[in-house]
Amino acid sequence: MRGFLSGVLCSLLFSPFLVFGRAQEPQRDPGKPEPVIVRFYRDFNFVIAFSSNAERVELAKYLDGKELPEKFQRNPRLARVFTLMTRIGTQIVEEDPKMVLWAARSTGHVYYSGITEIKKIQPEGDAVKVEVTVYHLEPEANRELIARYEAAGEEPGKIPTGEEMLGIVKPAPYKSEEVHTWVQADGRWKKGAANLVFVK
Repeated sequence: MRGFLSGVLCSLLFSPFLVFGRAQEPQRDPGKPEPVIVRFYRDFNFVIAFSSNAERVELAKYLDGKELPEKFQRNPRLARVFTLMTRIGTQIVEEDPKMVLWAARSTGHVYYSGITEIKKIQPEGDAVKVEVTVYHLEPEANRELIARYEAAGEEPGKIPTGEEMLGIVKPAPYKSEEVHTWVQADGRWKKGAANLVFVK
């Protein structure tokens, strides 16, 4: 039905959340999912906004524990991106029994190309549902964000804020409305790999 949920995508894609300034880590409280969820999407948006797809594909080769080459370690931007990619990978639950479909192991933070804005965080039983809007990041906008980050020279006040990011990406020709499920696994809140995507 038009305007209704028409399918469940078992996706290799994850959706980042709106970045508020730099990707700084809030205090951990396993009993409260909101800070963990906010940090996850903030980290994710940092990765997507401040690296290119080609750079993420290259960095992903070292996510299995191989030592990151010096050329990446010497680049503060890519070193930060790699650190966040590694952390993001620990916050994904591969199989979410509350979803209709199960997802295989994903590398969505490598290939995904969208900046996400959280619309609603809603507890639902033992899980938490997160409603988001994902704005496709066009290559030109991606290059602009990377250039602005490089020009900032790691100074927090000069790095594009979440609002500035949205101002850049919202004119995107494509966006999607999604629902993500978060569950507790091993005493930590983690995001399910499969996403519900609303198709208009």
